[in-house]
Amino acid sequence: MTQPGPIAQLSEAITRHPIVSGLIPVLLAALKVVVVSGGDPQALRALVQDLDVLGLVLATFLPIGSTLLLWGFVFWAVAANKAVGKVDRAVGHTPEQNAYYTRLPVVSVIVVAVCYWSMPVVFLVSNIGIVVALTLLGVLFGRRERLWARSIYIFGIVLIVASIIIYPLVSGMWLTAERISARNERPEVGYVLSSDVRWTRYMNEDRRVIIVSSSEVTRREPVKSSGWFHETPKTLIGWP
Repeated sequence: MTQPGPIAQLSEAITRHPIVSGLIPVLLAALKVVVVSGGDPQALRALVQDLDVLGLVLATFLPIGSTLLLWGFVFWAVAANKAVGKVDRAVGHTPEQNAYYTRLPVVSVIVVAVCYWSMPVVFLVSNIGIVVALTLLGVLFGRRERLWARSIYIFGIVLIVASIIIYPLVSGMWLTAERISARNERPEVGYVLSSDVRWTRYMNEDRRVIIVSSSEVTRREPVKSSGWFHETPKTLIGWP
């Protein structure tokens, strides 16, 4: 009996445990909140008091999700290419090969677009570097295609697991940094947690929660992040 491949095993695990799979983004988001608070109970309470759960989950999971999508595409392309086989010039393309070569450019464009819009540069460079390295290894392996395919699966899974564990720990605050100016106060860079007609609550870069009267706030302007490696290609290039 043929042993199912890694993609089939992963799909089966997700199908069998949908609730557990759905909780992963929430758990990652919760980990991010704890890390950003620095373990300070007051900061933690301030962060969760008016929490935009959907925005937090998306900001936490989308960069990791783009890595999952990229490696899912790589796994699919390798497995499908192996399944359809090489083109026989005497016979021509089989229906399976036609279907594969028709879907490949469409799926490639979708994956590239998602990575361009949502993958941090540090992830993009790491992923591209590993894919190039594995491609070079495939050339060196020559006919040992099974070993090459297995190497792709192993490196891909390791990178995905590392991304899931490490990214929430190093990515920092999910809110946009702003320079906040208030009357009789020096402008300060912080992250606005909530704002209404009465009060504006924000967390400064020292993780202290500041509450000021909204009528005292004279200006709020976004601050461009200095950590370009956490930005997406779309943010850095600014197109489209």
